Amino acid sequence: MTEAELLALPKVGPDEAATFLEGEATAQYIRLWCQDGDCPFGTAKRQTNKRWTYTINRMLLIKYRRGEIPLSVPVAVLRLIESITTREGESA
Repeated sequence: MTEAELLALPKVGPDEAATFLEGEATAQYIRLWCQDGDCPFGTAKRQTNKRWTYTINRMLLIKYRRGEIPLSVPVAVLRLIESITTREGESA
């Protein structure tokens, strides 16, 4: 998907963002990234226990794909890395 095609879409959600990123991230990954609050181009808001609403900023998404916005690592991944390194440090 080109930038012009992205901008022409009436609405951009995680599925469209994943298509625009051409496999760099899946739609599900983008959803989780937004839910964690670490996505540089989108946000998520919980509507009910099982429902979320996603907002994808098209211009930030374009800048992200161009490499103008640095990669942010989801908090869950940082916690996992931290727990592994902590365990390794304790066993040494």
